[in-house]
Formats: sequence, structure tokens, C-alpha cells
Amino acid sequence: HSIETKNKIGMKTKARWENYTEDERAFYINILKNNASQKKTFGTYDSEWNKLSSQLRKNQTCFRCGNKDNLCIHHIIPAKAGGSRDLSNLVPLCKSCHRIVENQVKEIYKIIGDWEIISLLVNQKLRYTRYGN
Repeated sequence: HSIETKNKIGMKTKARWENYTEDERAFYINILKNNASQKKTFGTYDSEWNKLSSQLRKNQTCFRCGNKDNLCIHHIIPAKAGGSRDLSNLVPLCKSCHRIVENQVKEIYKIIGDWEIISLLVNQKLRYTRYGN
């Protein structure tokens, strides 16, 4: 938004705030405090992750196909399963390969059920046989 638009929004918000009762103000302040205390993020993907992901995608190619476009950073051991942000657990993949690898890893997990072994297998496949070699 432009500065002018932001100022208009700010003025309207302030005017609306002044029309709230004390109970309504207390209600909204409580919501803001709760959100701040919970540090609302998208799961494990907070601002620090966004910075790291951006840095890791710069001048990279997909580890699976070599594509340079639409890269994302893949957690070999998913963050939801306790996967870290350590570089040994992260690889750049294009969005197409990311879907394929994610689905394959889920299928492997159903069979093996051990993230440490899966991490070794996926690392071996992605890092040592780059671009389908």
C-alpha cells in the first residue's frame, strides 16, 4: 500500500477504535496479546525460516532435475516429524520434484517407519545421484 492509503486505513481504524466500548477494546487487546504470545506463524515456518530458505535457494538448482525455477527447500526429515533446519536435512527442489519426493518419502515411511534410515536413503539418492545420474 502507498503511504497515503496506509494513512487512510490508520485514520479509519482509529475512528472505529474510538467507537468501541471498553469491553470491546479489552476483547480486541486480549486477542492481540494472545496472538503475540503464541507468535503466530505458519507451523514451523517463521520469519527465520523464510530468511534461511531464501538464502538457500539463491543461485541453486533442483537436486533432482537441475531446474533453476520455482525452487523450494525440502526437509528430508519433515519439520513436523522433528526434522531440523540443519543443512544436512535440507535440499533445494523445484516444486514439481518437491511433490514427487514428498510423496515418495511418505510411502517409504509407511514401509520403514524410521526417519533416520529414510534420511540416509534420501540423502544418498538426492546428493550423490544428482540430476538423475
